[in-house]
Amino acid sequence: MAPEYSEFALGCGTSTLMRILIEHGSSQMNNLGDIAMLQVTVERLHALWPEATLSVISRSEASLAAHIPSTVPMLIDYPSFWIRLRRLGQPGLALAPQRLRLRLEAGLSQALPAQFKQGLVDAVRDADLVVHAGSGVFADPFLPAAHRRLDLFKHAIHQGKPTALFSQGIGPLQNVRLRQAVAETMAKVDLITARDAHSAILLAGLAGDKQGRFLVTGDDALELAYRARSGTLATGLGLNLRFAPYSGLSDGDIPLLEGLLEGVLPALDRAEGEVVPLSIHPSDTKATSAWMLSAGLTPPVRHHDGTVLGLLSAISRCRLVITGSYHGAVLALGQGMPAICAVKSEYYARKFSGLSDAFPIDCHTVDLSDPAQRERLPGLAKALWKQAEARRPHLLQLVEEKVEESRSAYRHFHQIVVGS
Repeated sequence: MAPEYSEFALGCGTSTLMRILIEHGSSQMNNLGDIAMLQVTVERLHALWPEATLSVISRSEASLAAHIPSTVPMLIDYPSFWIRLRRLGQPGLALAPQRLRLRLEAGLSQALPAQFKQGLVDAVRDADLVVHAGSGVFADPFLPAAHRRLDLFKHAIHQGKPTALFSQGIGPLQNVRLRQAVAETMAKVDLITARDAHSAILLAGLAGDKQGRFLVTGDDALELAYRARSGTLATGLGLNLRFAPYSGLSDGDIPLLEGLLEGVLPALDRAEGEVVPLSIHPSDTKATSAWMLSAGLTPPVRHHDGTVLGLLSAISRCRLVITGSYHGAVLALGQGMPAICAVKSEYYARKFSGLSDAFPIDCHTVDLSDPAQRERLPGLAKALWKQAEARRPHLLQLVEEKVEESRSAYRHFHQIVVGS
């Protein structure tokens, strides 16, 4: 069994007062996958530096206090007129050819006013360490957010602050300006851990890896899921779906998804098992409910209480999860249950491919744009459902190993800082 945090901190030993600035993947605090990774980062840093002040960049003080009350908010918000400018430009950008759109979005992301950029400089200046919790933000679909975070770490490196990025999913990176920024900045970061081998290989190719800084440690959120595991598997089928530009799925895919679900449900010997909707992001609630309704299922008014613990509790009622979002699979695997990942975009195909490589027997990706792969979904679901209980000890052993690899990276960063 993975050790508790008191054991994790043993031998890491210093009570030196530190000021740690933490960036993460969801400044609006509305993505429970990003919040789960952030919670793990905060707990581990507290274990390593018990007396440190941990400041988290956020656009919502109330949301941060609700999810992670032990931290201090660092409120660095986009200026309102810049947000309005971006919103006004979005319809035009959507109509532009992809190459031109990516170029315009990259340019817009650099057009932040001097006052906002100075806020980043000031935040870094007041910190002793600068850390990025787990995310998938360094990718083409999130150009403005990726550039903003790279700017933050450029300031930290320039000021000589120790830096680390944990549990990162990197790519796709087709945008030339973003590729250059990633290569230039991440080559100088003290430690980067990747969620999967694909991300580590991409980083090594762009930034070089002369000192083994790009470690593959899995997803930090596995720890929270592992802790929430129950003694035996339940009998529910977990469903998650996300309609978003980066997922490739929208309302227009409902007829296709309806047929898939109608094929899966009869294939499972669910007995009295329920169908459990899982929402990781607010957009998931509408999408998953629409999917269930299309198949004649009645979704609850509220999927869960909107917290990481609430999401984990919902997943614990399942035996198998079929998900369109990355952390739907991560948090299921962490509790020892198999996952089927439904994809229709390069961004998610890349993320799920890395997860399937780490858990090759218990995590499978189905490309919804491929008729042959869609046809194998009912049979795949049936096989995973039947073998779930027998496979569970082996799956949980893999999770334990990933958790320890991830914790080891944090201890390594501590040694880098202490030795510097």
